[in-house]
Amino acid sequence: MAQSPQSESQVPIAEPTSDGSQMVLRLVCGWNDETKTYLYRDEVTNPPPLSGDGPKRVSKRPKSASAKAKLSKGEGAKFSTDAKPSNVSVKGKERMEKLRKERVDRRSKKPPPRQQPSPASTPSYEAGHRPRRKKAPSVSGSSESGDSDEDSSDELPPDKRLYAVPNHLQGTTRPVPRPENSKEMLWTDMKITTVPLPDDPAVKIGGFDNIMVTLVSTDKGKPHNEPAKVLDCRVHPDGTYFLLVSWWFERRTLSKNLVGFKRYLDRRWPVDAPFKFVLGCHFDVITNDAIAEKMTDDERFCNSMVYGGVTHNCELFSDVPDEIERRECAKKGSKGDARLVEERKQKSLFRMLLRPG
Repeated sequence: MAQSPQSESQVPIAEPTSDGSQMVLRLVCGWNDETKTYLYRDEVTNPPPLSGDGPKRVSKRPKSASAKAKLSKGEGAKFSTDAKPSNVSVKGKERMEKLRKERVDRRSKKPPPRQQPSPASTPSYEAGHRPRRKKAPSVSGSSESGDSDEDSSDELPPDKRLYAVPNHLQGTTRPVPRPENSKEMLWTDMKITTVPLPDDPAVKIGGFDNIMVTLVSTDKGKPHNEPAKVLDCRVHPDGTYFLLVSWWFERRTLSKNLVGFKRYLDRRWPVDAPFKFVLGCHFDVITNDAIAEKMTDDERFCNSMVYGGVTHNCELFSDVPDEIERRECAKKGSKGDARLVEERKQKSLFRMLLRPG
C-alpha cells in the first residue's frame, strides 16, 4: 500500500528560542576535514537536493545555437568552407593549407579507376614525345664523328610536328596525314620513296618494315626507344623524309593502361605468349633522323592480332570475329548490327596493317 506524501506538520520545524527569535533549522550535508566540523547546507554553494534527481549539470561554457538550428529559426546562419579552429597557430594554419594543396594535387594527377587508355596517354610516345632531331650525318663521315654528334651541340630541341593524322582518321584504313601549317605541301603531293637509314644510308627502309625510333620527352628531355611499323614513306622537296608509322605495344604497357580488364587481357594475350609486341592502330608521322635501326621481322612481333585502342573499344582483334566478345556485347544489350559493323572495320584494319597486298 502506497504511503501518502509527508504532511507539512511532519516536516521538522525549528522551535523558537527563549528570547522569542525564530531558530534556523540547519541540515548537515558533509564534513570539513580542515576545521573538523560538520558542513551545513546553508554553507555550501551548490548543496545537494533534499529529494528528486538533483540539479542538472550546468555547462561551464553555454552552447550557442548551431548553424542548422539558426537556419530552422530563420536567423540566416552562414557557413564557411574554410573555417578552421581559432586556437590554431599561424604556422599550423600554413601547414594545414600546404597539406590541403598537396592532397588536391595528388587527386588531380591520379587517374580515375577503370580508365581506358587514350591516344594522349598511351603509349608513352603519344604523351608529349617527339622524334629526336639531329643534323643530317655526312656520308663520308666516320662512325666516331657520328657518335660525337649525339653528345655535342649538334643535337637540337624536339621538332614541332609538320604532319599529323587527324583524330577522326585514327584507327581507320585511310590514315592520311595532314600538314599542321596550311601552307605546307599536302601529304599525297609528296613523292613515295624509300628512306635511307641515317647511320647507314645503304640500308633502305620502305613500307611495312619494322624500325626502332628514338623519341625524346618534351617534359623530361630524356631519349628512349620505341618500335614501330612503317606504313608509308614520302620525301619533301626540301629533302626531308617523312614516315607514317604505327606503334608496337608491349604487354606490360597494356596491363598498366587496361585497368580492370585483366581477365580479358589474359584470355587474348597470355603471359606465356611467344611474341613480345602487338601492333596498335594509333598513327604518327616521324622523320628519318629519328630512326635508330631497322629491325628484323621475327617472332617477337605478333602477326595474328591488332590492338584497337580507344577507337575500337581497346579490343585485341584479328580478321576472325571473337565469339566470346560477341556474346558479351549481346549480354550488355548492344545491337547485333552495330557489332557486325565494328567487326567489319576491325577485319579491314587488320588486313591493312598485317596482310597488305
